[in-house]
Amino acid sequence: FKLKTFEFGLAAKIISIYIKTVEVIPTHGLSLLSNIAYPPIGGILLKVLNSKHKLKLKVNWSTFTWEQYADVIDGLNRLYPFILRWKIEILWKISNEEEIIMAAEIV
Repeated sequence: FKLKTFEFGLAAKIISIYIKTVEVIPTHGLSLLSNIAYPPIGGILLKVLNSKHKLKLKVNWSTFTWEQYADVIDGLNRLYPFILRWKIEILWKISNEEEIIMAAEIV
């Protein structure tokens, strides 16, 4: 396993997975850190966002710069202002906006 460079996107995903594993899941999303945690940004999530919202987000997340990652986070904040960010992972499994809101209320 060799990388010529270690990009921000890869680091961000590793940190997001760590936070999800040690904080969000064990506390059922009720901790203070869970209130500000973002889902791991990956290709599946980015493709769904592009498809659902007719966006053109770069889907090669592992090579994101800080600016590209920040653009995705800003987009999530605009698209889903009333849903805890870590709950946006539900997009991997659902087909429409109403299901996102319903799932977010259940999770």
